[in-house]
Order: sequence, then structure tokens, then C-alpha cells
Amino acid sequence: MSISKKNFDFSKYGLANFQKKIGVNFLRYVFSAVNKENSTEERFFIELEFLNPHIKPNEVVLGFEPRVNVSSGDLQSALLGNISQSDFKGEDIETPSYGVIRFGCLSGNHSVLCHYFPCNQAKISTKPTKIEIENTVFSDKSISGEISLSESEVAKHPELFSNSGKASWNLTYEIDASSIKGYDKKNEKWLPLGIVSSLYGLIKFNDVEYAVLPQKSKGYIERFYLKDLPSTWFHLSSCDFVSLISGKKLHNFGFSVQGIFNNKLSVICNLGDDSFAFSANQSDRKYTVVCDCSQTPENESEKETMLHWSISLSSNDLILDIDIFSNLKDLSNRSLELSEGNRALLNLVQSGYGTGEFKLYKKVKKSIEQIEYAKIESAFCEFGKREIQ
Repeated sequence: MSISKKNFDFSKYGLANFQKKIGVNFLRYVFSAVNKENSTEERFFIELEFLNPHIKPNEVVLGFEPRVNVSSGDLQSALLGNISQSDFKGEDIETPSYGVIRFGCLSGNHSVLCHYFPCNQAKISTKPTKIEIENTVFSDKSISGEISLSESEVAKHPELFSNSGKASWNLTYEIDASSIKGYDKKNEKWLPLGIVSSLYGLIKFNDVEYAVLPQKSKGYIERFYLKDLPSTWFHLSSCDFVSLISGKKLHNFGFSVQGIFNNKLSVICNLGDDSFAFSANQSDRKYTVVCDCSQTPENESEKETMLHWSISLSSNDLILDIDIFSNLKDLSNRSLELSEGNRALLNLVQSGYGTGEFKLYKKVKKSIEQIEYAKIESAFCEFGKREIQ
């Protein structure tokens, strides 16, 4: 399962067909960067999404355009039956169709900047893979671009789900450990292509410069295309491990947990020279996994109140327990439109600063043998539910 190579060929896994697939098509990079002014480390993400490109590839159609105002008199007449449904004109609900680039900061004010474009505006080439949208480029070696939104633009258009601000980035990357066994169903895939990734370069966010350093980038890259996002969303990933057995940093260790697909989670782990993958499209006889995301009991101090992500997996020969905690101050909220339209969205809570523990055991006859017990830091955590607005 493990792949160690400098340049991964994304084109083999459907990246070149972004514009043709139905539903949601997603590429995401998560990484750390060092503030050049005060040397603090902060977490960021950059995303490229195509949503329902087959519907209106030459337009940007947002499903959350401002609603049409309907008078109380019209509403009362409709309720009394004096106006038929065909005569009563409320809001037109559009099925979304667009491409969008997002730049997100997971610290401080937790900003997300969004730039929308018609899907056909993307220029896609293969061998090597490159996607160009105006001044933004995604390739199998690097990513670069910029976004700028004014306060007035964001205030006038809440349907953009964006904050105001400006950001630019110019990054190269290498994938150190990868998997193509995340989730594989007909016309649907989740690929944790960069479980352990190293990024290098510069970003600028709201006039502050950040250095992205390979040894500190703690990068994660994933790719998925689905008919729609799961109605319950659960994600955990990290490549920042310190063994609590040896006390040493564990290099080339990383994991990713994603779902919920088919009422199950997919769990992928890279452990240096070893690795294992459990995919939600496998039989229930292969493994069982339970997960939870809940708030710890409230305390008087907000600093002590946490959100707790947990999974427990059992297979014929392995037991895995992961517990991740994130302080409430490190949590941010955002919304993603669902491809079904009807003003449905996925409301997400997320953090780039999860900490916790990783416990792995091997089943040996009637006993268990500990393989690894490690501390996890800089975990990227998400939990979300489907809602209708």
C-alpha cells in the first residue's frame, strides 16, 4: 500500500476528469506554516472543488442565491387556497453547478476565502497533470495562486460562504506515503494520496508572510469524487507522531480516517515500513469500527472544554484505538453545499490542532501484543451533518 516517490501521478486516479464527473469532485491540501514575524506555527488548507459540472459548465450557479421576498398577504392567500400553487411564485431553488478554489486558515479568526468560476474555465492537461484556473495552478508537483475578497463583496453575497481577505501561495510538494485504497465504489472514490506529505514555499495571508518548511509542514493531501458528500461526515488525519514507548519522533508515520461511507469508516495507516488499509466498501467480516464525536463535560474554563473524536477498530489480527481532542477555541465552522441542491448543505466543525493518542495492538491467539503507543499532534479533525436551510 505504501508509496514513496517524489512525484505522484494524479492523472491515473481521475484528476484529469474533474469536469466530467457528476456530483462533488475534490482535491485538498492541509499543511503547517511558520509566521515569519513571530515564528508561531499555524495550520492552513487549500481546496479545489468541482460541483455538478455537467449541469451548467459555462456558468457559476450557486444554490444559495438570496431568497425571493414574498409578502405576508401572498403567503396567507396561499394557505387559504385562494392562490393555486402554480400561481404562487416563491423562490427558485437552483441546483448548484460551479468550480471553487478555497484558502483556509485554521487558527486565529478561522477564515475561509472562496473564489468561484465556471467549470469549463479550468484548463486541464495530463502527463504531467496540471489544472489551470486564471492565475491558479494545481499540478502533481506544485500549487500556486491567489484569492482576494473585499468586505463589501462578502457582505453583499453571503451565498459565497466566504470571509473577506486576501491570500497567495506558491508551494512545491513531495508525497512520502500514499494510498489508493481509501474507498472504492462504482463511480465513487476517496484517495488519501498524501498521508505523509512535505510541502515547501511561501504563503501570504492578509499581508502576513509564512514560510512552509518541509520538516515542519506536516502535510496531508486527499482526493475524492462522490455523488454527494456523506450525510454524516467524520475525518481524522495526522503525520505528527511521537512514540510513548521509545520517546522518539516517528518518521513517515501517518493515518487518515474518512467517512461515513456505507455506515462505516475507512481507516488507512502508514507506519514507517509497514501499513494497513481498511476500506468501507469491504465486507463487514473484514473489520468492525465504531466512532464518536462529542463534547467533553463543560467546565468553567473554556480552555478545558474539548471536542473529542474517537475510533475503535477491530479486525482478525489488529486492534486500533485513536482518541483526538481539540480545544473549543481551536474549532471553526463552515458549510459546504451538497450536490443534491434543494438548499442542502453539510455543516462542518473542524480543527487543525487536534492532540491525542494512537494505540495499535496485534492479536496473538487469545492475547494481544502492543505494536505502538504514540502521541499525536497537529491532527486535522472534521465532523459534520447534513442540514436544509
